Amino acid sequence: ADPEIAGRVGAAVIEPDHALLGRSAVLLDTKLLLCLAKPSGVPSHPLRPEESGTMLHAAVAHSPAIADAGAALEGGLAHRLDIPTSGALLFAKDAETRDALRRAFTAGAIEKRYLALAEDARRTLQVGRVIDGYILAKDNDRLVEVVPERVPGAQSARTEIVRVERLRGELAWVELLAHT
Repeated sequence: ADPEIAGRVGAAVIEPDHALLGRSAVLLDTKLLLCLAKPSGVPSHPLRPEESGTMLHAAVAHSPAIADAGAALEGGLAHRLDIPTSGALLFAKDAETRDALRRAFTAGAIEKRYLALAEDARRTLQVGRVIDGYILAKDNDRLVEVVPERVPGAQSARTEIVRVERLRGELAWVELLAHT
């Protein structure tokens, strides 16, 4: 692959995906950062060198330096969103910026908020409610499942409900603040 149009990440070559970039709005573009709107159904990054069609591929189509800004198959990706989740995805254009962003996410210095359309037949979704649980990555980190704390490898997941707007029937718009 031509280094002008593709980035090398470890042993993998991240080919730019211009079509996916065209479906992903650029929310922010600075000297150090790129923020793309990730569509639902698209992985954040590849898990195998031969995989394509991820947001990392779209980011490299916009800024090839992102491919070399981090670890193999992650490039400058600062965080992940689950495949079904749409939202803002942040990429660093150099390794120093990526490392600083990763530290900030780990320390909780960057706030992650989500909006969700939820079924709430029993009206259990209330402002101030904290949902504590444990999650475990499965299927090559493509999916997570809620598990008991005692399951080996389970990670704490703490989310606070900060706003609930009731809609017709059993539906509600819910704003969530992810603490972990």
